[in-house]
Amino acid sequence: MAQSPPKQRAGAFIAAFTLAFAALNYGASRAAAALHAARDRDLMLLRHVPGAVPHYDWSCGEDLGSALPAVPDARTAPLVLISGMSQTYAINDVHEGALPLPDRLDASLARRGVRAFGLVAPNLQNEEALLMLVAMLSRPETKPRAWLYGLCFDKLRNVDVRPAMLRFLAAHPEVQTHWDHLCDEDTTAFPLACERIKSTSKHAAEEQPTTTTAIGKIEENTRNAAGTVIPLTRDRTALNAAGQTKIYELRNWLLRIRTTTERPIIPARYQLNMDLLRLSVRIAKRNNIRPIFYIIPLNPEAKAPYRPEEYEAFKREASAIAQAEQIAFANLENAVPEGEWGLLYGQPDFKHFREAGHTRLAETLLRTFDSEWQALAPARGNVGP
Repeated sequence: MAQSPPKQRAGAFIAAFTLAFAALNYGASRAAAALHAARDRDLMLLRHVPGAVPHYDWSCGEDLGSALPAVPDARTAPLVLISGMSQTYAINDVHEGALPLPDRLDASLARRGVRAFGLVAPNLQNEEALLMLVAMLSRPETKPRAWLYGLCFDKLRNVDVRPAMLRFLAAHPEVQTHWDHLCDEDTTAFPLACERIKSTSKHAAEEQPTTTTAIGKIEENTRNAAGTVIPLTRDRTALNAAGQTKIYELRNWLLRIRTTTERPIIPARYQLNMDLLRLSVRIAKRNNIRPIFYIIPLNPEAKAPYRPEEYEAFKREASAIAQAEQIAFANLENAVPEGEWGLLYGQPDFKHFREAGHTRLAETLLRTFDSEWQALAPARGNVGP
């Protein structure tokens, strides 16, 4: 018996959908390795030798909880927390065995009986840096004695804690408790920062049900099971990153945006980030942690996308904060010379250097803040393992 037209159309639709779905999954499966490699390349993530010991968060902010077990035990040796955006870990023109800043600082400081570990992320802004600090000080075994933070002007345009860090906050009650009490003494002194911290707590609470409720666990388990046989589900993060990158490139092409295109500050975001920076200093000092801040190096061969008057005002304000709080501070924008930088999209990269730049910056930080490292070093004969 012949099928009715509606049934024929439904059958044709199902067949077409099935074929399209299979084709998309086949394409995703074939492209998976390239997509993951492209994502790592865009984020300038290093490939690590199996069995190597981490000296910073290799997930670069995407799985903060996995990094904490690798932190050297702060109970046996003074610990330095290194915070920063992609310049801290990314190596331009990378080669196998290349070592970024955290590895070099830890190796040098270890000879003094001091250890170092980096919590880093691309486009890191001040609230996320504060969250990383709170995550470390919440446990005795990771509580640092010093906090080294590279200040990057254009990251003061960024706000909102990334979803992965919100999930980390929701999943770690001891960190959440510290976070919720950050402003107990400073609400009136830092109104913008404290309002933002409350908002972040709320957003973290909204993240929690997806992983803690029975339905959330069922959803997570279903996605994981589906990912074993459906490439579109398994590689959804890499696919999303690839799509976002293409949109970013299309926007840049349409608007003729280059790496040197001027980026004026967004006043409200700048003020919020500077308020968060001031609060972060207070939190560190209250927990007997020595803040050590520096202005990050910039490529002298590239035009920085800053309005000169805004950048100069930022440097003056950062210096004034350090002076008022009596903390270590240095402007290292000229620390890495020509020839030690690389390219980005075929143009001089204004803030990512080659391995030689990481070596030079590590040496400069060790020399510039020598008195800070000396203050941390245990007495001879009392060096921890």
